[in-house]
Amino acid sequence: MTMNWPDVFVWGLVATLVLSTLLSASQAVGLSRMSIPLLLGTLLTGDRDRASAVGFLLHLAVGWVFALLYALMFQSWGRAGRLVGAGLGL
Repeated sequence: MTMNWPDVFVWGLVATLVLSTLLSASQAVGLSRMSIPLLLGTLLTGDRDRASAVGFLLHLAVGWVFALLYALMFQSWGRAGRLVGAGLGL
């Protein structure tokens, strides 16, 4: 099984952006008060406005790392699919 690395990086970015959008939307409509990018940003800076921007970039980087780890696991197992991905996610 050969890995299409450009797809891994593009879809890792897309998945992270979708997750960030859903988290921001849930916060905007009052379903959640938690902001993962803000939490990550406050690890690096105390300024709340700057923490949101820094945390968003850090969240994207972490999302890419997760996508890379998933791809490496699928490649080492020699198989990939929706059920394998769902099982790994659980």
